[in-house]
Amino acid sequence: MDQGEFQYYLAEMVWYPTVWLSEVIKWQAIDAHSVKVTMRASDVAAPVVLHVNEQGQLTHVTTDLY
Repeated sequence: MDQGEFQYYLAEMVWYPTVWLSEVIKWQAIDAHSVKVTMRASDVAAPVVLHVNEQGQLTHVTTDLY
């Protein structure tokens, strides 16, 4: 449940952009239009993939829902 809640939190963080600066969030570039974002707390890690268009606008979020 913790992992699923973290994923929902990451997916909704577009509404609170300053949260992206948190130390518990790690970024990993996948390609020119997507980045893997992982939130970690204690022994729980929750990754999501953010997809952007040519203008850098977020188009959708994907994840393996737990």
